[in-house]
Amino acid sequence: KKRENGDRIREVENGSTTGGASGETTVVYKRLAELLANKRKSPYNTTLAWMRCHISFALMKSTISCIRGSRVRRRRHTDMGIATEVAESNLIINP
Repeated sequence: KKRENGDRIREVENGSTTGGASGETTVVYKRLAELLANKRKSPYNTTLAWMRCHISFALMKSTISCIRGSRVRRRRHTDMGIATEVAESNLIINP
């Protein structure tokens, strides 16, 4: 049954239930990280790790907001730069 539903979802709905990112998503992440690293003159691997971390937290925050409902929240936006945020968050970066 799982195989039948998986085939239908892939063929008819062009989706997946595995929860992983597709090959196209990986290409987009890498390209965006390359452009952002060049723009900010920061290392590519640091930029990619920072970008993935930010996207993960944004998705998690939106999911939590959908589950519990929105509340009035204070908007706190800081633009410290990639290097500062990576250092402060103790983000582990594999070269």
